[in-house]
Amino acid sequence: MKKFYFLQKNTQIHKKGFTLIEALVAIFILSVSITSLLTVVTQSVFNSIYIKNKAVAISLAQEGVELVRNIQDSALLQTEYTSFEIFAGSNFTQCIYNEGLCTIDPTTLQINPCSNGLCIPMRLSDNGYFNYSYGEQTPFTRSIKVQTTGQKSGIATVDVSWMQGNFSRNVTYKMDLFLWIN
Repeated sequence: MKKFYFLQKNTQIHKKGFTLIEALVAIFILSVSITSLLTVVTQSVFNSIYIKNKAVAISLAQEGVELVRNIQDSALLQTEYTSFEIFAGSNFTQCIYNEGLCTIDPTTLQINPCSNGLCIPMRLSDNGYFNYSYGEQTPFTRSIKVQTTGQKSGIATVDVSWMQGNFSRNVTYKMDLFLWIN
């Protein structure tokens, strides 16, 4: 029995390469994949910058409260107070009166009022310390408000804000203060 191979060869259609539709579908899938990947990478970079800035802001807010405590405790140790006069005295006058907001320079412990409710941005020195006197300007603004809540108590509120993209971000830290010397 003889087989006719030439009939089988002629009836088969051999495909070579891609059609135009297959190529367009492949390009579309590739472009969607690349776009999705770029979106994820961009969002990850934005989130990492936000997390870094928030960590710095939390540290600056904590430092602001510690500066208030340092000034208060130093004044309490130097003189005798029978009431919570530390806030009514000259130390925090600029943080209580005027607009109620002030800045405290961590290098000099100088208290300055904020004008029109707006505090000046902080600066970063060459050695990595935040201050208000020298160095490169940062996006962070720290405002401190000191209030009396009783004869022997008060509260310090520190707000650190910064701009990230088109959004204003902030961190607020509050600390109760007490007259611990009788």
